Amino acid sequence: MKSTTLSSRIALVVLVIFAACVPSFALPTGSLALSGLVTTTVDVTVTAETGTLAATALPILLGATHYKIATINEKSNSKTGYTLSVGSTNGFTLKSTGTDAVAYTLTYGTTDFTSLSGAVILTTSLAAKAALAGVSKELFITFPATTATLLTADTYGDTLTFTIAAQ
Repeated sequence: MKSTTLSSRIALVVLVIFAACVPSFALPTGSLALSGLVTTTVDVTVTAETGTLAATALPILLGATHYKIATINEKSNSKTGYTLSVGSTNGFTLKSTGTDAVAYTLTYGTTDFTSLSGAVILTTSLAAKAALAGVSKELFITFPATTATLLTADTYGDTLTFTIAAQ
């Protein structure tokens, strides 16, 4: 019985030596694929003017020319660019609770918009991709003084909605 164990041990030693002598067939190079995902970010922040130039204290009777009402920050990393559009609850007019209304126009950055109806006010390409902090532009309103009509005593208003979207 001891001879079987001894012969088994010898066979095992021979097998180990043989395995150590056999050349390895590993490749001379190896590769590892790496990848990660950055999702599209589109963000718009509207900061209304406050104080004496507040967007909620417009000089309705006096009229306004290039009156700053807000600062808008656009942020996007879309590789195909993005659009910024604006919509108005009251069709770009300051309306009272009655029938009186005062039409207005907007200036965004350096672009004047005299005819708006849910219009795209900005289209930008990849070359103009927003920086990490975004791009801030000022928003101005212009409307005439109301000398031709006596407006009803009331609060006049409108709500603008800005939408940013990847193209």
